[in-house]
Amino acid sequence: MPRNACTSCRLSKVRCLSQRPGDKCKRCTSRNTTCSYVHAPQHYPSPSSASPQSCYALQHETVGLDIGGGRPEEILREAQFAQSLLLLYFSNFGDVHFLFDEEVFLRRYALSEVSEMVLFAMMALSIRFSVAPFREALSPAHRGEILFEHARSLVKEEWDRPSIAAAQAYVLLATYKLLYGGARQAFLYLGFAANMVKVLRLLDTSAEIDPVRLECSRRLASTVALMDRFVSLILRFTPHLTERIPTMMADDDFWALKRREPIVLCRKTSVSQEIVNLSELLVAVSRQNNNSAELRSSFRNRWADEPLQQYTTTNLEYHRQKDSLRSFLHMHMLYHHIGQLLYFSNLGHECHAHARATADIVDYAWREGDFDIHNYMAGQILTLASVVLSHALLMKPSVEDERRKVCIRQTVARVRYHTRMFNWVHQCLDEWEAKTTTSQVFEKESLLDEITFLGSQFEKLDYLSAGRCSG
Repeated sequence: MPRNACTSCRLSKVRCLSQRPGDKCKRCTSRNTTCSYVHAPQHYPSPSSASPQSCYALQHETVGLDIGGGRPEEILREAQFAQSLLLLYFSNFGDVHFLFDEEVFLRRYALSEVSEMVLFAMMALSIRFSVAPFREALSPAHRGEILFEHARSLVKEEWDRPSIAAAQAYVLLATYKLLYGGARQAFLYLGFAANMVKVLRLLDTSAEIDPVRLECSRRLASTVALMDRFVSLILRFTPHLTERIPTMMADDDFWALKRREPIVLCRKTSVSQEIVNLSELLVAVSRQNNNSAELRSSFRNRWADEPLQQYTTTNLEYHRQKDSLRSFLHMHMLYHHIGQLLYFSNLGHECHAHARATADIVDYAWREGDFDIHNYMAGQILTLASVVLSHALLMKPSVEDERRKVCIRQTVARVRYHTRMFNWVHQCLDEWEAKTTTSQVFEKESLLDEITFLGSQFEKLDYLSAGRCSG
């Protein structure tokens, strides 16, 4: 039976707490947003046309929702629906996007101070998670195309005019392309964003007087650096941003700063900052020519003196209450992914343990958090974990490891419904399942490169196959 949750909490995949069914829940009350209960459509038509539609349309008239002719401008004018899409963005991308502070952003949005190219790009990313009854021939994974093209047309007018809004828009467009598997186009967008970060001197912490704007600049630069590092690894390029990236504040400290309250440094490193730090370690591990004992040693003891970053029941509950569980789980997924890379050469119990932990995290996210981790890093992480678990099963059959592999496959199957890149990930899992039936395949020297190479051959998408290659 579906849980009795409001639309916002159900879409955000977080627990909805209210006194009685239909009452405004605690999360919507704290955010001062509309709390509504709408049943999601259970079935969508299968793909039947060669291209997406040119405007949005609803299956039936919906009370309180009027998108007119379905053009992007009319989506934005429907204020309540537009705001729901913005909230969906924050709920689904907070683990890899730090470029906006939700509270600051929503305040500026209410004052009409947010650039339209940013708004349309954000909605392009989030509209596929909406439960609005759209009439569409393609799956929800394709739903953002109209908004993406509109945002792109607005960005083209600003492509050589450096601004924070333009840099933010480029990050959003790059993320959208990564969801296609379009790593090369994403790399180009990130190049524009990185250069704007440089020319706007966002890396110079002495160039900004206002402390809130300074922290927002740090978060934008950190997001660009995080994405830049990952996409560069995929394409075997040098990152655009090689400069030192300023350290972000912890969320609690930033919350106090925004209210001009005393800052109490209770956490040494924020989760978001640790994700950025781990991305730097990921680059170092991926590009090492040999297995460095020093890297392994520092990695093994990484959070020995930071108990608040460790994967414990107390910390999981803390982040559930703070609505930051997605970021905390992604941080640990990234940590275990690096662990798999560090120990892949011998495929021993250390490597197996990191793969098991990865599967357990996505299982926890779904069972306890009611969400899937679907960011642009997750496909590679889950593919590698599945292959390593296949090796563990060859060494010693285990019901638990079989269950973990099934859990990974189920996660990918759910995510591919709204994220096109995961059609490809699903196909990769099938291919590696067929290849890893004997231990001989694990003797190949280039095996790790083959597993972690997520290229960009799907940039020209066949809408009927939704990113799957043929033959």
